[in-house]
Amino acid sequence: MTLAPPRQRVSAGRPLIETLPLRNPESDSPPFMGRRAWWLVAINFLVPGSAQILAGNRRLGRFGLGATLLGWVLVLLAAGLALFWRSAMITLAGNWFVLTLVQVLLIAYVVLWVVLTIDTIRLLQVVRLPPVSRFAAPIAALLVLSLAAWG
Repeated sequence: MTLAPPRQRVSAGRPLIETLPLRNPESDSPPFMGRRAWWLVAINFLVPGSAQILAGNRRLGRFGLGATLLGWVLVLLAAGLALFWRSAMITLAGNWFVLTLVQVLLIAYVVLWVVLTIDTIRLLQVVRLPPVSRFAAPIAALLVLSLAAWG
């Protein structure tokens, strides 16, 4: 039994106060849409796939987050091998098959990150952004992607 009164609903079946503002934004408020756009660009750079989890296609976001977490685990595993079992790391680093596999995984991750960034730009809803953010946010997303992937 709860003591709280039932939630008031708007005529369209949505709650009076939106609980998921990134997923269902108040699109008639350009300042809010601008802040939302910058947050989506930032989280797409920090953790690729998280923008899709929060505001877009959750299936694509789960795939992106899984690939990101797998990459972090592989980097930590390689760092652990380099610190604690140097001979095994040198053997693996000198193996052409392992090096080819690492190259293929890195290229696939860059392609996935490009797809996630393009989807993030779609999620920004550029036509509803304030005039400055309308041009700056997509350019910043592409610039950050290019600096991270090819820098």
